[in-house]
Amino acid sequence: MFFSARELYFAYGSNMSSRHVLERIPSAKIIGQAMLADYIWCCNKL
Repeated sequence: MFFSARELYFAYGSNMSSRHVLERIPSAKIIGQAMLADYIWCCNKL
C-alpha cells in the first residue's frame, strides 16, 4: 500500500518567502495563499 502525507503549512513574516521554505524543505509544493476564516490569531510566546 502507498500512503502519502499531506500537511498544509501556514506562515507569517519572513516564513512567507517561498524561497526560504524551499531551502528548508526542498520537497515542499507551493500551492498558493490561503486565509483561515473564523479563527483568531493568538501568539503565546513564553
